[in-house]
Amino acid sequence: MELKGKGLKGMESPEKQKLTIAELPYLIEDFQLIKKLESREQLSNFLSMIGIGIAVIGGLILIFGPNSVMVSRSGPTFFEMLLLVPGPIISVGVLLLFISSHVAHPVLSEIEAFITQNFELIDNDGLPSNQGIIRGKIEPEGHLRLVFVPASELTG
Repeated sequence: MELKGKGLKGMESPEKQKLTIAELPYLIEDFQLIKKLESREQLSNFLSMIGIGIAVIGGLILIFGPNSVMVSRSGPTFFEMLLLVPGPIISVGVLLLFISSHVAHPVLSEIEAFITQNFELIDNDGLPSNQGIIRGKIEPEGHLRLVFVPASELTG
């Protein structure tokens, strides 16, 4: 049996909705944070590809670059400087990879906070349950499915 969130479009409710294990999975349709997460993942993928490309170019210059570079009296041009010192190119690529790995994480934290603030797992007597927790599972088309995770799987 699967319940659907009525009126929950990703907005916070004034009090926690109490769910029993039997009522899970629970589907929240058109969850707004999923759209935000998808756009952040696209940005993350773009930054990753650019970062990998820049790091590879820097690595190739480092490995296969010239042994020496002729520089004029006025100093090296930008291209000559890149050939002389390819390390910063690799550093920029790695920095973009680092940034891309941290773009989507805040949205995942927001989703977990939403679940914690708006839903509570209870037993059949209406008391808070210690048998497990509620976790969110992201589904296609912007839906969030709340599922039960037993306590035994959390300590593994």
